Amino acid sequence: MNLILFGAPGAGKGTQAENLWKRFGIPHIATGDILRKAIEEGTALGKEVAPYLEAGKLAPDVLVSDLVLDRLKAEDCRGGFVLDGYPRTLPQMDVLEEALREKGKKIDKVISLDVSQEVLLQRTMGRGRADDNLETVKRRLIDYKNLTEQAKKGYASRGLLVVIDGLGTTEEVFERILASLPQNS
Repeated sequence: MNLILFGAPGAGKGTQAENLWKRFGIPHIATGDILRKAIEEGTALGKEVAPYLEAGKLAPDVLVSDLVLDRLKAEDCRGGFVLDGYPRTLPQMDVLEEALREKGKKIDKVISLDVSQEVLLQRTMGRGRADDNLETVKRRLIDYKNLTEQAKKGYASRGLLVVIDGLGTTEEVFERILASLPQNS
């Protein structure tokens, strides 16, 4: 099963992706975590994307796409994956779909976790990350909404998008996600 989780920073994508990994054994691929690790380790990619993330901006499409597509080649992704934070834009969506099509695969479901901006700000400011100051978080939320809106519409037009209420306990949100998945899951 190949899944995508949409949701603004703080919507709970990481938590729910981990729940999906535990339930179905498919890896959780969080681009934000991969990018932060690359920066921490001082890799070439890390050095290239650090200024974007430090400024509260999203990394360029081509860098993120290369990173994700390389990760999807790993053995543990043969049975499926949960993408968290990718694709965020139409160009990323197109690159992903083409790469999957070449391998005879497709996205099975796109889950969008819907959470109010007030709750997102509360959750995000409570994470304690160095780049999670109020100004940066607000800019990231605006960027997220502006960039992902077209990709969400693209998936909706293909009948793949389901919007899930992201409020409630972790278990309640997870049950809503499970109910939205294809029946043969």
